[in-house]
Amino acid sequence: MSHTRSRRARPWILDDTVPRRGDHYPADGAMFEKWFGTEMAARRYLAAVRWRHGLECPRCGSPRFGANGTSAEPRWWCGDCRRAVTVTSGTLLDHHRLPLTTILQVAWWWAHEPVGFSTRALTGWLGVHENSAGRLAQTLRVAMRGPHPPLRGLVEIDDVAVGIHEPVGRSSLRTQRIRVLLAVGCPGQQRIGSIRLAKVSSVSAVTVGRFLRRQVAPGSVVVTDRSRSMAGALITSPYSHRPDGLGLTDPWTHRPLVRCHSVAERLNSWLSEIHGGAVDHRHLPLYLDEFSFRFNRRHTRDRGRVWFDLVERLLHTPVEHRRPGPRVHPKKPTRLPGAVHVLAPITRPTM
Repeated sequence: MSHTRSRRARPWILDDTVPRRGDHYPADGAMFEKWFGTEMAARRYLAAVRWRHGLECPRCGSPRFGANGTSAEPRWWCGDCRRAVTVTSGTLLDHHRLPLTTILQVAWWWAHEPVGFSTRALTGWLGVHENSAGRLAQTLRVAMRGPHPPLRGLVEIDDVAVGIHEPVGRSSLRTQRIRVLLAVGCPGQQRIGSIRLAKVSSVSAVTVGRFLRRQVAPGSVVVTDRSRSMAGALITSPYSHRPDGLGLTDPWTHRPLVRCHSVAERLNSWLSEIHGGAVDHRHLPLYLDEFSFRFNRRHTRDRGRVWFDLVERLLHTPVEHRRPGPRVHPKKPTRLPGAVHVLAPITRPTM
């Protein structure tokens, strides 16, 4: 082998240590293009990332698992369950029609863009159908949902209203306000730490208590307003309660919960500027996960590390399989004996 060829032409071998720049992920765009020039290189890299902690069957967890020959699409064979899998089997990348090189490239853009971009912009850049671009964008948002450690120490909790625009008919929009619970870590004076967001149908003691148990560690100091729902959720909880943000007011405006208000303003401006506010209320939790993922990594200078974290989430996030419903066969039109069946003309809808 010539010395001028890259050592990445060999099969990828990544250790399970802390990811290093230039070894586990590309250092810049030029190195990215050099690593992932072909579809086979992308598959080998994804295989090395997926099983860098050790080979095991993704179906049964057996260690009797290894590569099964070399082909256009490498496969791995399990000696216990006797099944062959590919590098994307059982992951969020399964059944995607776009090439893996394109998916990795979009993930690279997604990680290096601080505020993100809309599905319409992604459609124009890739030159694909809007449905394909939208499905890829939703897949990346699902990967951003991954597990997060609970907040500790001093935490502000508040409910905010998020405005979105939903289409009504073909030419009108309806503005809808949706309640969102927000938790903000307070690492220091006038500093904003990590955030957690959750869409709720109503702000009650039950929903607030469930949100606290999931996102805030026991023993933390929770700062809220004097609403009944917040007070009711913290009566018999393992948290210390500070109503009205005692000692945490803004010295200029004298408003409590100033961190929650600041994050809420950024969230509404992000939804309106990047996505135009045109977000379906059913998909709003995914957009909240994307905003939290970007906001919590806003100070990370090594964006390649963010890309590597996103690729690992794409390969290790559990896939929720929906049970298919009963198949409904359309009723065939009845034919009279001796009658000639004439099909109705098909007209293309006007734009």
